[in-house]
Parts: sequence; C-alpha cells; structure tokens
Amino acid sequence: MDNVYQPPKSNLQPSFHISEGFGQFDFSRAFELAQQAFSKQVGVGVGFVVVLFMVVVVMALTLLGIPFGLPILFASMSIFGYRMIRQEASVGDLFSGFNRYFSVLMAVIILTIATQLIILPLNWGQYSMLLMNFPIDSIGNDDFGSRVDEWAGQIVIQKRSANYEWFSLLSYFTYPVSLYLGGRFILLYPLIIIRKMGIVESFKTSWKITAQYQWWLMLLQFVSGAITGAGVLFCCVGVLFSIPFGLAISGAAVYQLFGEDQENQKQEVDTTNTSVETTNNDNRFPY
Repeated sequence: MDNVYQPPKSNLQPSFHISEGFGQFDFSRAFELAQQAFSKQVGVGVGFVVVLFMVVVVMALTLLGIPFGLPILFASMSIFGYRMIRQEASVGDLFSGFNRYFSVLMAVIILTIATQLIILPLNWGQYSMLLMNFPIDSIGNDDFGSRVDEWAGQIVIQKRSANYEWFSLLSYFTYPVSLYLGGRFILLYPLIIIRKMGIVESFKTSWKITAQYQWWLMLLQFVSGAITGAGVLFCCVGVLFSIPFGLAISGAAVYQLFGEDQENQKQEVDTTNTSVETTNNDNRFPY
C-alpha cells in the first residue's frame, strides 16, 4: 500500500540519552557506602592525607606549584573518594589528575572564575572597603612601602566599623552558592579524568545529570565539608580521618550517579536468584 506512512530511517535508529551510563542518587545510601568503604580503608585514607600535606607544602615553596599544581591535587581528591567506594583507593590517586593535566586545570580555572563572578555582588562591599585608598599612584616610587603600611593600618580600622561587619555578614550568603555549584558539578572532574570527556561536555553532563538531585547534593556537600572541618576545629589530628571520610561521602555520590551502585545491586540480586534456583533444583525429588 502506497499510502502507508513510513518514518524516515533516521528515526528508526536508537537515540542516545544523556542518562545512559548513569544512575540514581540516594542520600542515605551515600552515607552507607561511605561508612563501609571508610571502615575498610582507614589506613589508605590516613596515608593519603599525610602525602597530601607533604605535597602541598612542597608546592607552596615553589612559585609555580600553587597555581599549576594545587588545582590538580584538588581535582584528584574527588577521584580518591570515588575509588574508596570501589575499594580500589591508593595514595597514587592523588596524582590521577595529572594524566589529563590541561583539561583538569582549565576546568578548575573555569569553575573558579564562574563561581567568583556569581558571588561577586555579595562580596563587592567588602572588597571595595578593603581596596579603598590603596596607593596605586605610588607604585614604583620610593614611598610605596610606607604608603602600603599606612593603607594596611586603615584596613584594621575599617574592619571594626559597622559597615564592614554588615558586608561580612552579607558575604556568608556566598557559602550556599558555592555548595550548590559544588553539588551540580560533583561529576566534573571524574568525567574528565575517569571517563575521558572533554571540558565542555563534562560541564554539560554534570549539570544535567545532577539536576534531579540538586538540593540533596547541595546538602551532601555541606555535610561532607562540615565533617572535614570538624577534624580541624576539634582536633587537628582528626583531619587524618575526617578528610578521607568526607571524600568518601562525595565519592559515594559519584559512584551512584555513575550507575555502578545500581549495577552491583542488580548483579547481587541475579546471583541470589541463581543460587536459590540451583538449590531448588538440587532439592527436587524425581517422581
């Protein structure tokens, strides 16, 4: 029949959905996974933090280490947390970001600049007061040092003013913004380092995959940061344990969003069903 509608061949091809290869996120499940992984890899976590501190000190002593090395270490920390959940973590994960150095560095720079631009209105009053009366006109002159000292003294006085306290209070609203963006781009570095995606594609994918769980991921970022900070506030030695546990919490989110938790649960169910079926067959009496 000539009048029968036939769709174009292109419509018959299976379409790619961004959710393919990804999974769902569950807040309580993330903590369950983190606790299980942390209890089995405490030693690796402590070793990771010790090496991290040593490398940071070495990089801080060099001029190029801070801008070109520390951002890579920061991105690599998310990989360590993810591999903790897989129970494959090693101290070497600290340097995993160097395998895709340029992409990781550019991603860190882009995200940092974007975050600062977004929160700039909240910090503008504080910045303007601190930079007020900076002796720009004396740069290169002999009296530049004394002028800077005078300017620094004015800053101390300004910090005691009511206006500065108001601007400081306003700046606290930058933290929710940072937490929100941290949750939305929690997959950014794992996508670049582990799945070898491009920078733009990683930004887009992380933003889309996390949209459904944006508020839960924001809460996860807060809890993870609070746990890490608790190790600093209450006991400095505690950071040896609080940092890896905080990373494990974030890593559990990546693990779930990558679809690996659902896949493992499905395999466990299939294995259990197969075992039960085999047992039933063995216990069946012939008639």
